[in-house]
Amino acid sequence: MNEKSNFVFLLGAGRSGTTLLYKMLSVHRSVAYLSNYQQRYPEWPSLACLQRLPNYFPELKRRSWFQEQGGASFNKRRKWTQFIVPTPAEAEPVYASCGAPLTPAEDFHLLPRVTNCLRERFERTLHASGADVLLSKRTANNRRIPVLKQIFPNAKYIHLVRDGRAVAHSLLQVKWWNDHTLYWTGKTPRQEVAEGANPLELAARNWVEEMHSLERGITLIEESKLLEVQYDELLRPSWSVAAHPAFHGCGSTGRRHVSGNHRIFASQTKAGGMEPQLDRIRIVHGAGSAWRYSAPLGIS
Repeated sequence: MNEKSNFVFLLGAGRSGTTLLYKMLSVHRSVAYLSNYQQRYPEWPSLACLQRLPNYFPELKRRSWFQEQGGASFNKRRKWTQFIVPTPAEAEPVYASCGAPLTPAEDFHLLPRVTNCLRERFERTLHASGADVLLSKRTANNRRIPVLKQIFPNAKYIHLVRDGRAVAHSLLQVKWWNDHTLYWTGKTPRQEVAEGANPLELAARNWVEEMHSLERGITLIEESKLLEVQYDELLRPSWSVAAHPAFHGCGSTGRRHVSGNHRIFASQTKAGGMEPQLDRIRIVHGAGSAWRYSAPLGIS
């Protein structure tokens, strides 16, 4: 592929399935990614050459990237044999070391050194990997779309959308949530709950804030460069992004290597697995209906 479309950013609120989709797409040998090696050594993009070897052993990717129960996220430390395998990562240090802020201010001015640094890192990573497309998934990028548009004007974007009720429920299940700093309050959920906040409503409000940020950023993306995917679409055996311009020529997404995970993933989304208190959350119509917004009563 040429420079016009070889960088792709995966967007979506946290716990929307973006990690799973990130790994599913990265199974394909034509797709490179920011790995756990870039996470640890952000200034060494040449380490992306390590991604070449697992391309010959797709089963190694499946066993190393996905839990036995089918999940794509790990709540406990992986075995060292899994850790040494290059694995798709959010790799915030790549962005941070170039000077990209987690949440750009309204008057943020993009400096040339930030642009040049990130472009060079991405280009060198793609070249070292030997792939055609470099895919990056970072939750903070939901708020960086205006900055990414300036740095990578021809990049493509995939936006994964999931029902906010399921997102809120999922956030309450992961270990990192309680001590995660909420960008829109500057406090952690643990601190908010100690001050009287309802845990479920707090998780749902986080989804709403993420979606508002995405709404603002996505208006800047040309329709031809944006693919919106509903979470439920991932459950269809025939689903693929191969026809999308950003992945033209990549063929299958490698679903045959993650089909077992796909079946378990589907079973985890059934409504019966949600707690009764989720009934307190309703669909919000109006401005957010295009995203199938679901939010707690009183939050819009």
